[in-house]
Amino acid sequence: PPEKGMLLEAAEPTMGRSSRRPCSGQWLHLAALIMCAGSPFVQGQSTTAPAATAATAPLTTPAPPTNIPQSFACFNCLFQPDGVTPKVIRAMFFDSAAVVENPTAVAAAAAAGRDYSCDDIRLAVPECFIARNWDQGWVGELFATITNNLGANVVAMTRANFTAASSQIYKGASSYTRCVWEVNRGMVDICIGDFWETNERRGIAPFSSSFDLDTMRLLTMPVGGPGGGASSFEAKQLLDIFRPFATGVWGLMVAMFVFAGVAMYIVEAGSGNPDFEYEDELELPPLRYVMGFCKGFYLSTMGLLTAGPAFTATRWSGRFITLGFACFVYIAVASYAAKLVDFLVNSDSSPGRISSMTDLVTKGQSICLLEAISDLVPEVPSSKRVGMDDYGPMVEKMYRNAGCAASLIGKTQYLSHIVGQKAVFDVCTDPRDPFQHTTCVDPSLTQETIDLGDPQSPDFQKYCDILLVEDSAFSLAIGISFPVAPDLLDYISSWVVSMRLDNSISKLRDKWVTSQYPPVCPVEYVPGLGLTIEQMAGTYTISAACMVLGLLVYFIQACMYMRKAGKDEDMAPLVPAEDEP
Repeated sequence: PPEKGMLLEAAEPTMGRSSRRPCSGQWLHLAALIMCAGSPFVQGQSTTAPAATAATAPLTTPAPPTNIPQSFACFNCLFQPDGVTPKVIRAMFFDSAAVVENPTAVAAAAAAGRDYSCDDIRLAVPECFIARNWDQGWVGELFATITNNLGANVVAMTRANFTAASSQIYKGASSYTRCVWEVNRGMVDICIGDFWETNERRGIAPFSSSFDLDTMRLLTMPVGGPGGGASSFEAKQLLDIFRPFATGVWGLMVAMFVFAGVAMYIVEAGSGNPDFEYEDELELPPLRYVMGFCKGFYLSTMGLLTAGPAFTATRWSGRFITLGFACFVYIAVASYAAKLVDFLVNSDSSPGRISSMTDLVTKGQSICLLEAISDLVPEVPSSKRVGMDDYGPMVEKMYRNAGCAASLIGKTQYLSHIVGQKAVFDVCTDPRDPFQHTTCVDPSLTQETIDLGDPQSPDFQKYCDILLVEDSAFSLAIGISFPVAPDLLDYISSWVVSMRLDNSISKLRDKWVTSQYPPVCPVEYVPGLGLTIEQMAGTYTISAACMVLGLLVYFIQACMYMRKAGKDEDMAPLVPAEDEP
């Protein structure tokens, strides 16, 4: 049926010529139009148009645009407002090994006989600003795939293109956070790299859906520094056999021995159980009780040392107690042995400057970490958090013991800097520089290039002494995504989700990261703290429940017998009876 507006435009001249119109005059004519507008014909209930209307050519409705995507994860669908011209995306690429790489620019710089850097305007070559050259690295290839699918044109930018406006707004050391501000100011459409999605950055610019999760590693150096070797023997090392369990666990273990020994003495004494028979000279009852408790504690302790209950149970109540104690002994011995092996295996390594995040705080030491995540470790006082601009300078600062006893590093950089040791980076090592970041604050000072993978370099594989701290009480994981302009958010996020679901992103990471950094030196660990009460809580709960059940069974049996038959000769009292004279 025709649309309402089409009917009115065709009906009005017809009504003006018809002798059958119901009224005459301008106002009545308007009333007729209103009546016609509410007629069944206008509402689409009639399929036959009036003759006069049929003679009038109907108006045509413009066809909807054909380039509106049915899904944002679409192909060749990202256009300018005219719907024809492909959209231009201004992308700032963050050069980082295995993440975003430009081998064409590296080769061009080498051919020109200059040092390579696409982030320094004095050294950058034209190949740094060609988007198709940045399709290497797992994030670089991910972005290239997305923009190729969308059919967009990409303009390549680097940190050499930072604007003065962002430097006025952001005064921090992180070039990654500064790029987020460039997106905020509309100077960049998207930042390409392994960008952390923090609360601070979320408040500056939108972020796409996360395409990875960065789990942080805690690093430290040996007490003796690089190549320090194992420390000399100290008297306190005699107590190392107690390290597998925390102090609280040992305290509860002693309490469990006492409880099990007393419980077994209560239910088994006087039953003819050989475990609680005493010499004839112990005639005084109080001395019998003391000896019974001591014997119970002895048997429970021997149960742990022999990895099995040493009690002999003659009653069901005693069997329940023995079952609970056996469960406790089994878990305690297995846990102790596993943790002790961990300590012994790493005993030839030099002890680290710290053994956990808690140890770092207790010792009042400082930790180096990237400025963007400084607020994510609130357990460390702010005065002890040293914010750095990049991983390379951060690790080097810890390595030289220049103000950091530990550092936090992401999983990709842990492979490239520590495990595989192929990283190349600049750092200002001049002691006169207050920060020792990638570049020196004073332009008259020079930074040095550290190449971990070049056998001819003095820094070749020098980080083999760095220790990985195993701290079960500390964990930090941060999502990785793209800071992106609002008009691109849905397109980029949809493709990220699509490639994440079909494992394309996992394959890219395996291709560019996991397979590229085989270990070049053994990874040494700082053993974590001993098992805590919280970790052993399940064992204590189950064991104690079984032992309490055994005591309840004993007392219930005793009460029921005493109610029914008084004192039965076969029912042993709660304590051994005195000998008859």
